[in-house]
Amino acid sequence: MKRILGEKRKFLKKSVIALKVLICPSVSSVLLKQVTDKTQTFHDQIEVKQKELQPWTSKINAKQAEIDIATSERDALIKKAEAAEEARKQAETNLDSLQGDHRAKVRCALRTVTKADGTHRFPSWPN
Repeated sequence: MKRILGEKRKFLKKSVIALKVLICPSVSSVLLKQVTDKTQTFHDQIEVKQKELQPWTSKINAKQAEIDIATSERDALIKKAEAAEEARKQAETNLDSLQGDHRAKVRCALRTVTKADGTHRFPSWPN
């Protein structure tokens, strides 16, 4: 119960402050100044820490750039390997087709040059 009352009290205080800000611009500037004064130390501490971390941030950014370049090169090599594999498969298909055509032409040629008695018309071929 106390917790709920405390939360309501905080809400009401914030509501009153919001109303004062809306009603009176001079109050809002005072409140803004107070908030700025309270948070300035935190801003200063954050700035100091960021300056301390700057060398590390630069190193991290440099390494990330190297990783990005390596990843890009790897992707390009993968695409190149895939294209080479596809070209190899196409070449094998073309070779198989050409070999089949060649065999068919040789068989057809052998049938046309062989005589009825089994001898061939070309003298260089054995009888």
